[in-house]
Formats: sequence, structure tokens, C-alpha cells
Amino acid sequence: MEKITALEQFNNRMPPEIWRWRDSVISQHKPVVSDLVAMYARDCRERGYVQANKNLRATGEALTAPVYSPLAINLDATATATMEDEDIRALAETAAEYCSQLQGESGGDLDSLGDEIEEHVRAHGLEWPVPDELPHSWTREKLDDVINRAILQACDARWWRRQLRKKLGRQVESVLRNTGRVQKRLQPYVSDWAYQRWQKSQHRNRDLLESMEAVNELGESVSLAEAQEGSVSNPVNRRHELMVRLRGYEDIAKELGLTGLFLTLTAPSSYHARLHHGPINPKYNGASPDQVQRYLSGVWQKIRARWNKLEIRAFGFRVAEPHHDGTPHWHMLLFFSPEDAETAWAIFRAEALREDGDEKGAEKHRAEREVIDPERSATGYIAKYISKNIDAEGVDVDEEAERPGSDGAGRARAWASLWGIRQFQQIGAVSVTVWRELRRRREPLEEWEPEEVEAIRAACDAGDWRTFVELMGGPTMTREGMALRAFHFEQEPPSIKGKKEIPLNQYDHGVCSRYGDEVKRLLGVVMRNTGRVISTRQHVWNIRHCGGQVRELPEGVARIEPV
Repeated sequence: MEKITALEQFNNRMPPEIWRWRDSVISQHKPVVSDLVAMYARDCRERGYVQANKNLRATGEALTAPVYSPLAINLDATATATMEDEDIRALAETAAEYCSQLQGESGGDLDSLGDEIEEHVRAHGLEWPVPDELPHSWTREKLDDVINRAILQACDARWWRRQLRKKLGRQVESVLRNTGRVQKRLQPYVSDWAYQRWQKSQHRNRDLLESMEAVNELGESVSLAEAQEGSVSNPVNRRHELMVRLRGYEDIAKELGLTGLFLTLTAPSSYHARLHHGPINPKYNGASPDQVQRYLSGVWQKIRARWNKLEIRAFGFRVAEPHHDGTPHWHMLLFFSPEDAETAWAIFRAEALREDGDEKGAEKHRAEREVIDPERSATGYIAKYISKNIDAEGVDVDEEAERPGSDGAGRARAWASLWGIRQFQQIGAVSVTVWRELRRRREPLEEWEPEEVEAIRAACDAGDWRTFVELMGGPTMTREGMALRAFHFEQEPPSIKGKKEIPLNQYDHGVCSRYGDEVKRLLGVVMRNTGRVISTRQHVWNIRHCGGQVRELPEGVARIEPV
């Protein structure tokens, strides 16, 4: 391979069998060959070829995908975590086929079948979707139901594809991150491999949406790509909605005379793979970004628990974004009553410093506070962090990544997708689902009593988050106290005991999921205490390939999953 020839300069330092072995290891991982070549060359120059070979051996082992299948399969194409997506699809089909064979040959012993399929799933490095520690409240019937659903999942190639893509993606990224490829000087936030993989996934999903349409009972149809373009899945729409909600909260805070704090929460230094300027962090404990995110969430839970104990109420927004090496940290814009602000900050700081709080730099970096200037826009403090992690609107340069803003935003979204990190979270109980549903209802609710319900709908229609929140009960009202809540249709799933698959006319038409799970379909909003429902979904929609045929609904079954 052309890229491997760059290592020929080191061949005279080692026997031919060694550099041939080196080239064979690197060539097994074609999607990341350039990374492996760069790592090997660096190690050779800095530490010698013996250590470079040791590091390459460890890296090659770390990039090995655990693959097991008694069925015929090209292991050469599927034994590396860097396998192409077509290899993942082939492996998923083979793995699901084997599970289906086991199910077909089963003698009816559910526990025995579950154990066999669990062994097969775990042999691929995947989690078995049955908890290791069962809740005490589970009956034998409940356990059988969960095992049956897990078996149905393992017999489905789609489930395998999702699980393998996630597992292998994180495996490769961890290797590249731990070997120094993910950093501002090279590949900020995520590796180039992960970024390109995410971009391919985006294009693949877009192509699928463009090939599909939704058609209702009137014969009206809409492209799924157009539907997505008008939803909050569109980054531009997502940013606009977040800014509307932020400004609404800021207006409420000003009216109530609240104190705004802009807070930053960062993990201890041992959770960071690289130092601020790029060198390896000698204290690094090997934590992955999703593990760091769970650590930060745990710190936040302790902070909230202490605030709640003192009846300190807060509302606002949280942004999770990556440091240059992919380690997450949080920015938060929160509003407090003036008498609570100092106590809230003291608790925040104490919990942030609870682990390794005496290390160098902890006082400065682990918990940061900026009191919002009443003369300035509070939204402005956090707006740039929202934009730089969505679509880079107004951000020319991402200073953390040292890249153009658009590139930094794309890499940040790829990072969040890869590691399953929620980038933006509202702090406060007001339901954004109710807001979005009522924005679908354009016509006034003239027949409704009390009149406040129409006032809430009108506020949503006008994009007035402030009035919406106030009419719903206020920014710190509990969910149980809100005037409206989302209304879901729930249907008891069919029994799946002994079934090898769920009939198409059941899961396709809203009776249950593909794996027999209970269906919950969003239909509108419902008033607290009265049970009166405001419908926001006026049509029954079915999904089909563009120009294709819609499957007929069985008598008595209505599909209630509108687009």
C-alpha cells in the first residue's frame, strides 16, 4: 500500500521478517492505515523500532473484533473492528441467521435457548438485553417475557447492525484516542475515521428518507426528507428552537428579578486523554467520553439533590461539548433567586471538587462561575456554545478545535452521535413535547374551557416560550403540576411466548414493536385532572417507498403513528 511505503525509511533498522510483519498488521486496518503509519513512525523516531513494534502489536490486538459464528463467513473481512459497513451488514445477517437456527431447533426450553443465544451475543462483545441482576419485583412470567424479547432481537439482523456499529465504532475510536490521534493538533473531538463514518451514515440516512414517503387516509403524501427538513432534526431548526426557549427563560428571569449564573463543570485531570496543548496526559485513567459523561451526570445528581434538600430551585439549559481530545465538559446557564445564588454556587463547587479537588489547577478549572451582567443578554453567554455544537452559525473559527467553525460543529455532532452524549438539556420541568405538539395545532381552540388552554396554544403558535412557561405553571413547577402533559396512546402488546417472529400486521400497524414491546404513540396533549385531550395528529399515516403500495390495515386496527 502506498501509505505503508512511508515506513520503508525504517526498514534498515530491523530484520526483513519484522518489517513484513509490521506491514501485514497495518494493512489489515485499511480505513485507519494513515493513522497507524503515523503512530508507528512517531514511535520509531521517539522510542525506537522495538518499542514501536510492541505498541503496534498492542494496537492491532485492540482493533481485533471478537467474531464467532459456526456458519460460513469470511473471517478475514470481518475480524477487525475497522471493517467496512458492508462487512458489518454481512456479519449481522450471519449472526441473526444462526440465532434463528437455534430458535428453530429449540425443544421449548426457554432458559436453555436463552443461554445459547446469550453466549452467541456475548461472543461478539455485545451486551445481552436481559439484566444480569433481576429486579426483585419481577415474576417468572415477566422474566420469560424479557427473555423472549431478547431472543427476537438476536434473531433480527437490524438489531445486530445497530449494536455492531455502535460497539465497533467506539472500539476503534478508543484506540485512536488513546494513541494520541484525537487532539487539536491532529484530529479534534473525533478521529477522521469516525467523522467520515458519521458523514457516510448521514448520507445513507438521507438517501433512505428521500426514497420514502408518508401517505395518509386521504391519499396525501409527503417526502420523509421534506418532513425531516421541517423538524428539529434539522440543525438550523434545532438551534432556532433552543434560542427561542433560552430567550423566553431569560425574559422570565428578568421579570422575577432572578440571578443568572453561567457555570462550567469539568472532570478531574485523570479523565482527560491529552493535556490542554496536546501532549499525552500521564495521569490518564483510560476513561472513554461516555464514561466521563456518566461521571459528570453523577456529580450533577449530587448537586441537584443538595439543592432540593435546601429547596433551591433553578432553571435554564446545559450544553455538553468536547474538549479537543473528546473529553466532555458542561456549560450551564441557570437562574436562581438572589438569596440562593451563593449557596447554590458553593454546593456546585464543592461537589465538582470532591474527587481530586486538591490537584494542581482544580480550583481554577473544575468549577467556574460567571455572574450574568443584568445589562447584558444572558442568552449571549451560552448562545455561542449552542451554535458551535450544531451548525456554527456566527462562528467563523472553533478555537478549541483550531478549525473552521463548520468543521468543528460537524465533528462535535459526530462525537455526540458516536458516544451517545446528549448535547443539550433543559433544566426545568416544562415539557417541550407539549410545546411542539401545540405548535402543530394552528387553529384556535374556541370551544375549550378554561380559556387558559387556548392561551397556551396561542403562545406556542406565536413562538412565545415565556408566556407558554408561565401559563403551564412556571419554570420551577413540577411535571405533576403542569397544566398540560403529552398524551400517548398505549396498547397492550400481544403475547410473544413461543413466537419466532411478530406478525407484520401487528408491528407494522402500531399494535406492538418489532420485538413485541408495548406501543406508545403520541397523539396530542391532555389537561391535568380533567383528562380532556387536545388532538394534534389529525391523520393516519403509513410509510412506503415512493410510489409504492401501502399495506392494507387489518379490520379493527388503526395505525396511529403520524409523521
